[in-house]
Amino acid sequence: MIYIVQLFAVACLVWVLWQNRQQKKLQDALVKPLRGKRFWRIHLARPSYHDSFWRLSPVEATGVLVDDDDKVRFLGFRLRNKKQFEVVLNKSEVTITWLGRQMFSGPFYWAECASPQGSLLFCADNRNVLQSRSALRDILSSAFPALDFGEETTADFALEKSPRSITTMVAFFGLFFFSMIDSFVISRYELTDAQIVSLIFNPLVMAATLLATGVLGFLAFQWLRRGGVPSMESWGLVALLTATCLGAALPGAKRVDQWLADAPSKEYRYRVVEIARLKPVDPNLGLPVMWFPRAKDYWQQFPVGSEYTIPFLHGPLGLWQLDHELFDPPLLKFYDKKG
Repeated sequence: MIYIVQLFAVACLVWVLWQNRQQKKLQDALVKPLRGKRFWRIHLARPSYHDSFWRLSPVEATGVLVDDDDKVRFLGFRLRNKKQFEVVLNKSEVTITWLGRQMFSGPFYWAECASPQGSLLFCADNRNVLQSRSALRDILSSAFPALDFGEETTADFALEKSPRSITTMVAFFGLFFFSMIDSFVISRYELTDAQIVSLIFNPLVMAATLLATGVLGFLAFQWLRRGGVPSMESWGLVALLTATCLGAALPGAKRVDQWLADAPSKEYRYRVVEIARLKPVDPNLGLPVMWFPRAKDYWQQFPVGSEYTIPFLHGPLGLWQLDHELFDPPLLKFYDKKG
């Protein structure tokens, strides 16, 4: 199955590269007659195309913007049917609006050219999307020198200057370090791999996780947008925040279960069913099956069928947390003797 997925991914990559090459050939054909003229390679789209939900790319057409003194020409071809078009406009009749980078406009910075003939959206055809803003600004300042959008309008959004984006980043790093430190440094309790797998694939847990993630993402996005954070940056921050929330959910649940537990860790009887593999004597308690593949030397001293007690903390959330403070000393003593 994995090979089929890999072949499909390779086929998609080859198709995308082939499409880009074909588009570049058509664009080169438009550029060839323009020797000696001022022009810029651009991507284009109609406003209605950007408003449409059923599209895979924010780019509807690829072409060039030609500066003909008092006129501008948009030459291009539509990606869907390779149909060529030309739009000639008087500069005195057009209104240029800086749109920037929006939620459904991809990684590019866009501008709108409005005229009596209608509106066209365009952005710089720059292979490096990180330079999309500066490339579009250069086009506008060269083709429409009378325009003055100001640095504030065309500048990149500064995350460090928005209180809400800073708050989101602080929450991201706080949750990230909590999940890392609590799981691997300061906690004496551990959930077994079997429990983690059963929790992840539990239908109720999956449904609750999807619902909680969706609600959190929606509320965080709305909060960021009301604070003036652009859509693209808001989506990026929301993705980081929800990912860290998912990562911190299990350590957080463990902590809550520890605080709510009405009794300390207890010893539970297990039976050795094979080397380093133990099953609970009482299967009705819901205890996890234990498997210790990295300590087989230790478990070889216990014959199959013998019993061994394992300490767990069990709280109201139903988690069985292995207490390493009580469980580890016999193993450490064994390996210290062994040298």
